[in-house]
Amino acid sequence: MIFLQMVRTYHRKTARANWDLKQMELAAESVRNGELSLRQASAAFGVPKSTLERHKNKKLLSPGCLGRFRPVFDTHFETELADYCKEMQNRLFGLTISDLRKMAYQLAEKNNVEHNFDAERKMAGRDWVFGFFRRHPELSLRTPEPTSIGRAVGFNRVQVGHFYDILQETYEKQYIDPSHIWNVDETGLTAVHRPGKVIARRGQRQVGKITSGEKGKTVTAICAMNATGSYIPPTLIFPRINMNDRLLCGAPPQTLGLASKSGWVDSVLFKKWFDHFMRFAKATADDPHLLLLDGHVSHKSLPLIESARQNGVILVCFPPHTTHALQPLDCVFFGPLKRYYHEACENFMLHNAGKRITNYDISTIFNTAYVSAATLDKCVTGFNCTGIYPFNRNRIPDYRYAPSATTDNSATYESASATTRTVSIQIEAEDIVFDPPAIGEELIIELHGLHYIQIFFQ
Repeated sequence: MIFLQMVRTYHRKTARANWDLKQMELAAESVRNGELSLRQASAAFGVPKSTLERHKNKKLLSPGCLGRFRPVFDTHFETELADYCKEMQNRLFGLTISDLRKMAYQLAEKNNVEHNFDAERKMAGRDWVFGFFRRHPELSLRTPEPTSIGRAVGFNRVQVGHFYDILQETYEKQYIDPSHIWNVDETGLTAVHRPGKVIARRGQRQVGKITSGEKGKTVTAICAMNATGSYIPPTLIFPRINMNDRLLCGAPPQTLGLASKSGWVDSVLFKKWFDHFMRFAKATADDPHLLLLDGHVSHKSLPLIESARQNGVILVCFPPHTTHALQPLDCVFFGPLKRYYHEACENFMLHNAGKRITNYDISTIFNTAYVSAATLDKCVTGFNCTGIYPFNRNRIPDYRYAPSATTDNSATYESASATTRTVSIQIEAEDIVFDPPAIGEELIIELHGLHYIQIFFQ
C-alpha cells in the first residue's frame, strides 16, 4: 500500500535553497555588472556559488523553487492577486476562502493557465490556498467586524477635509493651548459583562462561564480628556428615576452621578455635565477652550450652546460616521476601558460567588477599569493619531477612504435640459417639508435670518 503525503502536511528534510531570494538576485546582478566575481559574490551575499551561476545565466524556470513542482500562477500573477485581496479588504468587501478558490479557477481558465483545480466544483483546492497564504505571509484569515454602509459611505475625503478646514480656521483665529483642546464622548456599561477566552476540553461543543445575568440595563459613562494628558472626572448616568448617592460608592474621585429613566444621556443631562466640565476646565472668553464632540442630538441644545459661548468654549462637531477615525476617545481610550471593565467584572464574579452585579457595584468595578485606562500616553496618542494636535490634515491614511470610493459613482441623466426651482424660507419657519428635486432639476434653498433648521424631503 502506498501513502501519498499532501503538500500542506509536508515538512522539509534538508536545508537546500535555504537562502534569501533577494540576496541571490543582488548577487547575480553584481556578477553581471562585473562588480564581483562568482566566488566573491557567493561569499559576500551568503549564497551557493553553483546556484548563483545558474541565476546569473538565467537557467531557471522558477527561481527559488526546488524539484519539479511549480505554483499554478507565476510570482507576478500571484502578487497582483494578493494586492486585489488587500484592496477588497480595504473597501470592506473582503474575500472569503471560497471566493478566493473560485476566483483562482476562473483566472486560470480565462488565461489558459495549466492547472489541476477541481473542474466539477470550479474552484481551486485547499492545498493551493494553503500554499498561497504561505507564499504571501502578509495575508491572513480574519473575522471581520460588521460595519454599516452609512459609516462606509460617510467617511470620505470631503467630509473629513471639511472637518479639518473648520479645525484649522479655529486654530488660526486664536491661539488655543494644547491643554485646552478637549474631547468628550459617552459609552455604555452593563452589569452583564462579556467573558474572555477560557481553557476547556478539546472537542466540547459548548463552553460556558458565569455572568451576572442574561440581559442588563445600561449605565452611561461620560469621559473627557485633553491633548496633554488630563482628564475631567467622569460622569455616570444610572437607569433610575431618582439619584442615590450610594450608587457612587467606590467611583473615581469627584465623579458626577446622574439618573435618567433609560440610562442614556439627553440634552438636560449633558448640560449638567457641561457645568461639571466648567468647574475643572475654568474656560473664559480671554482663555478659550476647544471642545470636540459628536453630533448626537443631546449635544446641540440651545442652553448648551449659549453657555459655551458665554464661557469661552468653542464647540466643534465631528462629521457623521467619522468618529471611529477622528475621535481620540474612540481611537485609543474606550477600547481598553471596556476590556479592563470586563476583566474587573470577571474578577468580581470570581471573588463573590453566587452574587449578581447590581447598579451599586458598577461604580467600584468602573473605578478599577478607569484607573487602568486613563493614562497620559493615551491622551497624547489619541490626539496625535487623529491629526487634531499636532494639527495634520493628512494624518488619516489613504486606505481608510477606500470603502467610500466604492460608492462614488457619478450620476447620469437622460435629459440634458434643466429647470430651476427656488424655495424661500423665512425666519418664522420651523420644519419645512417640500418635494425633492426631479431628475435634471436644480433646487435653490434661500434661508432668511435662520441659524438652525431641519429640512425634510417627501
